[in-house]
Amino acid sequence: MARIAVAGWQHETNTFAPLQADFAAFERADEWPAMCRGAALLPSVAGVHLPVTGALEALRAAGHEAVPLLWCGATPSAHVTEDAFERISAALERALVAALPVDGVYLGNASGPVILADTQDNPGGGGAGDTTGLLRALVDAGAEEAVAGVVNDAEAARAAHGAGVGGVLEMGVGEKVTPGGPGPLHRRWEVLRLASGTFTATGPMYRGARMELGPMAVLGTGLLRVVVASKPVQTADRSIFHHVGIEPAAQRILALKSSVHFRADFQALATAILVVAAPGPVIADPRALPFRKLRPGLRLGPAATPTATPPTGSA
Repeated sequence: MARIAVAGWQHETNTFAPLQADFAAFERADEWPAMCRGAALLPSVAGVHLPVTGALEALRAAGHEAVPLLWCGATPSAHVTEDAFERISAALERALVAALPVDGVYLGNASGPVILADTQDNPGGGGAGDTTGLLRALVDAGAEEAVAGVVNDAEAARAAHGAGVGGVLEMGVGEKVTPGGPGPLHRRWEVLRLASGTFTATGPMYRGARMELGPMAVLGTGLLRVVVASKPVQTADRSIFHHVGIEPAAQRILALKSSVHFRADFQALATAILVVAAPGPVIADPRALPFRKLRPGLRLGPAATPTATPPTGSA
């Protein structure tokens, strides 16, 4: 039995509409339930035609423990206000931290792949694009229809081209560059696809860029497929997957080596986007960095306490 944290945050945005969705819009009841937290979520959404309701029913039927965090929704409008986004994000974060440990998180709404942003190994932020922490978590969880990429591993790509489609590799993939991690993921890999790594990008971020990523391959182990290339690249364009014969919209889980730029081409596909703090050199949470000289009043996270004025004479 798994312990799954459950939350929902529902809003349809019309950027041409005259009114924004403020915190009160999410807090009050209208055609949908009012904002509900903790155990109050369960009776509030019971019997209502909502994705979170279906998720709760499915979890119960499978014998899992559902840990309710928060649900809220607002009538379609223009953008969500910054105040509402900050307050609800902070409330979700606090509720999740209080619920730990959990084995997974369900965040509704909509349909399409769940995108896991492997932000701390983002090549766009200085990562090598080769860490294996998230890959290991997907394998350990038995994640189904999961595709991860792009993993920078020229050695694995070269070996795949040598073996050919249908060949089998007994080797470690990833972490040939990044130091200090768990190391390459040693598995029995089947070579599923091969590609040249030469193609033209089509998405908003990289449109028109003539990609030269060196030999590429899709390697499969169990229920996981990993896209490897011979150079580091931020996974911010669907054409990277199309080049190796994968349709990203058809997947249940996409694990992307990117922090923000992927949103331009992938966000429209996603049921949910989860920024994942798997081990890596591109530290995502400023609170984890050893700052020594911060200006007074700076916040290092949602709803965080502003930094204090340093004592007179301090460095």
